[in-house]
Amino acid sequence: MEIYRDVGYAKLHGCEGSVKMCRLINNLADTMNSNRPQNSVNLQSPQLQAIDDFLEYFIALKAWANKKLHAKLELAEKSRVENLRAQGKKPKGKSKAVLEAQEDYIFSDSTDIGLIVSLKAAKELIVFLITKCNHKYVMTARFNQEDALERFFGLVRQSCGGNTHPEPRVFAQLFRLLSIYSLVKPVRGSNITGGQMVTTLLNLEDLNTKTKEERKDALSKKIDEIISNGENLEDIPELMEHVDHNYIGETIDEFALAYVGGYVARHAKKYCHGCDDCLKSLRKTEGEATDVDMFIKLKSKGYLTYPSDTLIHLLHQLEQKIVSTSLNNELEGNILFVVLEKLQNIKVECIGCDLHKTELTKSIMKFFLITRMHFLTKRWNERTKEAKKAYSVTPLCLPHLNLTR
Repeated sequence: MEIYRDVGYAKLHGCEGSVKMCRLINNLADTMNSNRPQNSVNLQSPQLQAIDDFLEYFIALKAWANKKLHAKLELAEKSRVENLRAQGKKPKGKSKAVLEAQEDYIFSDSTDIGLIVSLKAAKELIVFLITKCNHKYVMTARFNQEDALERFFGLVRQSCGGNTHPEPRVFAQLFRLLSIYSLVKPVRGSNITGGQMVTTLLNLEDLNTKTKEERKDALSKKIDEIISNGENLEDIPELMEHVDHNYIGETIDEFALAYVGGYVARHAKKYCHGCDDCLKSLRKTEGEATDVDMFIKLKSKGYLTYPSDTLIHLLHQLEQKIVSTSLNNELEGNILFVVLEKLQNIKVECIGCDLHKTELTKSIMKFFLITRMHFLTKRWNERTKEAKKAYSVTPLCLPHLNLTR
C-alpha cells in the first residue's frame, strides 16, 4: 500500500490509517509467534511494546465505535419520542445510562474480551518469567495450545473440503485414509525416504507412460536449447522487436518480481559451487538498489537479498511467457513444456562467470519455472473450487408423494 501510494495510485490516497493498522497486526503476530532465540521476547525488545501498542489502538478503536453507536442510539431515541408525542402520546424515553450500556464490538463479545484478556495475560506472563523465574527470554509460540486431539479433528474436517461437518460414515473413511498416510509421506525425522514403504505395495512408475526421470531429462534438454538459441540470437536483434513490452509492464508487478528475484538469488547460491564471481552476478548491495527494489527495502529487516539487474531481466522474460501462456492455453499436464516452446525465441543473457554461466543459468531457469508452475496450479485449483461452489445446486426437499393407485 505504501509503495503504490508513493508512486501515485489515486485510490490509495489517505491510506495511512490502514497502513498503521496493518503494521500493528503484523507486529503483534510476530510477537505472539516467536519460536527462535533470534526473535524471542525480553523486557528490552520492541516486541513487548507491540502488545501495548495494539491494545491501546484496539481499545481506542472500540471506544470510537461505541461513541458513534451511542450517538446513533440517542438520535433514534429522540426521533421515536418526537413521533409518539406527535401522535398525542406521552412516551417515557430511555435514560442515557441505558443507551450507554449497549456496546458495539469489533468482532463479537467473547472474541473482543478474549483477545484483550489473552494479550494482557501474555504480557504479564512474559514479565513474570523474566523477572521472577530468571528466564533470559521467552518464545511466545510456546504459549499456543498444542492439543493433539483438537489437531486431529481439525485435520479430518479440513480433509472434507467444503463439508466441515462430516457424517459418521465419511469420518470413518477419512480416519482409515489418514491411518495409512504415513506410508506415502513418512513423519519428519524418520530414517526412511518418502515412498519407500508404499513402493513395496505399488510401483507408481508402471502406471505412467512417461517416468519422472524422462520428464526431467526432457526439461533439461529444452532449457539447453533455449540457452543455445539465446546465444545465436545475438546476430538477429530485430527478432527481439516482437516482444510486447507494454504487455509486460501492465501485467507483471515489477516490485513483486524483484522480491521473488531475491528469493531466487538466495536459493541459487547452492548452484554457484563456491564461485565468488557467480555469487556476485546474482546479487547487488543495498546501496545499489533501485526503485524496483522498494518492496524489498520495506520488508527487509537486514537479511533479505537484492537480486542483480541481470537476474531480474531473466525472470522478467520467463514471467512474460508464463503469463501469456496461462492466459491463452488451458492448464494441463504438459503446460510447462508449452511454456518452454514459447521461450524458444527469446534471447537469454546468461548469469555467472564464463566457466559456470551455462549451468548456473540453466539451474535458475529450471528452479523458477517449476516453482512458478506450483503457484499456477495452486491458483487454478482455488478458482476451480470457487467455481464449483458457486454453481453447486442444493437438492430440493420435496414433500412425500403417494404414487400408489
